[in-house]
Amino acid sequence: MSVVIIVLLGGIVLMPKLALADPLRLDGNWSYDKSGGEEERRSSLKQTYHLSFDKALSAGAFFTGDIRYAEENQSGDDDTVLYNPSATLDLRNDLFSFNLNGSSFRRELTDGPDVDSNSWNVNWLSRIKSLPRLRLYAGQRFSQDDQTPHAQDSESADYGASVSHTLESVYLLYNLGVTENKNHVSGSRRGTKNHLGRIRYQESFLDRKLSVNLSEQVNYFEANSRIQTVLGNLFFEPLPVGALEGTFTAFDDTPNEGSLSARDDLSDLDFTTGSTEVLQSSAAANLGVRTNFNAINRLQVYFTDLLAGSVASQLSWTAFVSNNNFDWTPASILTVSYENVVVEGNLQTVVKIDFAGPADAPLEVDYLKVVVDSPGLPIVVGEAFVSELEVGRVFPGTGSTVKSESDSLQSSSSLGLHYTPSETWSLGYNFNFTDTDNSDSVDRVSRSHSLFTTYSPGAKLSFTTNLNQNTNLVKQQQEQKTRSFSLSMHAKPLTTLNYSLGYTRSEGFTDSDRDYVLDTVTLYTSARIFPDLSSTLAVNVNSRDNLLSSLRSRSWNARLSIMARISPKVNVDTDYSYQYSKNDLAGSGEDIEASSAYGGTMTYRPSNVLYFLLRVRHDRADEVTNLSGVCSWRMTPRLELSENVSVRLAEADTGLFTTRLSWDFGRNFALDSSYTYQRLEAEDVDSVFIELSANF
Repeated sequence: MSVVIIVLLGGIVLMPKLALADPLRLDGNWSYDKSGGEEERRSSLKQTYHLSFDKALSAGAFFTGDIRYAEENQSGDDDTVLYNPSATLDLRNDLFSFNLNGSSFRRELTDGPDVDSNSWNVNWLSRIKSLPRLRLYAGQRFSQDDQTPHAQDSESADYGASVSHTLESVYLLYNLGVTENKNHVSGSRRGTKNHLGRIRYQESFLDRKLSVNLSEQVNYFEANSRIQTVLGNLFFEPLPVGALEGTFTAFDDTPNEGSLSARDDLSDLDFTTGSTEVLQSSAAANLGVRTNFNAINRLQVYFTDLLAGSVASQLSWTAFVSNNNFDWTPASILTVSYENVVVEGNLQTVVKIDFAGPADAPLEVDYLKVVVDSPGLPIVVGEAFVSELEVGRVFPGTGSTVKSESDSLQSSSSLGLHYTPSETWSLGYNFNFTDTDNSDSVDRVSRSHSLFTTYSPGAKLSFTTNLNQNTNLVKQQQEQKTRSFSLSMHAKPLTTLNYSLGYTRSEGFTDSDRDYVLDTVTLYTSARIFPDLSSTLAVNVNSRDNLLSSLRSRSWNARLSIMARISPKVNVDTDYSYQYSKNDLAGSGEDIEASSAYGGTMTYRPSNVLYFLLRVRHDRADEVTNLSGVCSWRMTPRLELSENVSVRLAEADTGLFTTRLSWDFGRNFALDSSYTYQRLEAEDVDSVFIELSANF
């Protein structure tokens, strides 16, 4: 806190000079939003002010200051007032760079406790090119409410150092990071310490035809905690971030199969910012963690803001587990609860998903995911972003202090070779090995091999071959192995025609027993038939045999698109798609599904100020027709009016209408307004939004 005051006082002392700074910026924003249906309507009035200034004190010294004020009045909820001043000092020269920043945050509620949060961070980095680069950093954060006794009173700190150096082809790095967290209300303390060492060698030989990459990394992670429990109360002990093998996401409506993609920002201990949106996607959101067979019974999903009760009640949560990040088995959920919490001064919602009670046997799986869907929510509810995933165990409180210590040692080795004997041929090999030893959970060894080659006999023809094998061995358990082979060809026989053809065969093994076989054939062709007429064709064929369940799956899909430029002002796109799947389970008969859809889009731009779009699509399987249209009129260079209409024709028709007016008047003011009306099966909802902004 003292550093924050020093930085802010420094800004006050420098104010006579800063007042003459250019730019000195002042921004203001006022908005009104009202939405809902006949049963419930919500409104909010927001106003935000932001004053910022920066000044170059010298050639290598810079000062930046910000003051933010925000006020929000909501119907049915507490009114909120936010204050957020901050200041930053940057120093830079040939020897080092130095950054010091401090910020203060205060949140006031009409019927709730006020919360104050303060933080400071300092970062020093050496800049002498001939010497190893040294970095030192430290920071603290404090948060406390005004209640007696406090319901929120916490502090955290992080500090560390790193040194790196490059000697011709060799790069060396050592990093030490320490974190400490204290909750004075519950009496809990958590801390981590991470040591990371890395050496990397990279060089080229044979006139740069052969490149070699070698690396070795060792990561030692320690975690400790002390929690003062209350007799009869439950307490949650999350797994340390170092004990997780990663966090993942995907958006699809086939939760029983399919891989998740890595998303490290969901386990970076940043609970207040996020980019994974879960409400507005057309497919369900899959949120996953790799727990490395640690015993867990709860997953906590943090949202960046509050979820309204009407939104939370429409969300559905289901859980799945997997040992290979592809085949998923449903898992039972005991309870789902919502709680509003304050994190670093920010009021947000955390969803607590319990899979077992404190006295029940916990889950011990490799991959765990929850699927959140919101089929009944209208578009006017807006967006909801997930910031963090936390997984761990819930224990019953005994009134005593619970202490825990854990550590893990992970060593990683990699080798990369790439050889280009000629301009038409190249080949390469990659190898990765990781060994993880955990003190309080299972150990793991993983290996991966990848061999690839590319041959291009000419500019119009190329071939690519890949051979991959990945092995994961959780000690005292069965070995999991995947192997794949792929061959692809790309050809361009004419300047107006090109196509790609590929084949992939994948196999999965448990120890020496084969679990599944997957064959995939892909074809993509594009052609320009006439200067103003082109088309594309994409075909995908899959054949999968699950030898564990005797399930045989066959599927294929195709999509044909035609794009035509009728005139310089009119474009027309049409497409037709077909999907077919057949599942044959021994003793249960066949399950066959087929569907097709077709549609088209026409755009018309008669001038630079008018734009029209019309889109229609019909799904024959569900007998659903979607119609949409857009009209945009730029009446003046600063005034624009747009209309958007979409209709869904089915057993129960639904529709959406939006009109928006944007007006930039003067050099410093802008007005944005919109009206949205949505017709749903249950009820009709609408939304009015008006926003005025000014900047100087």
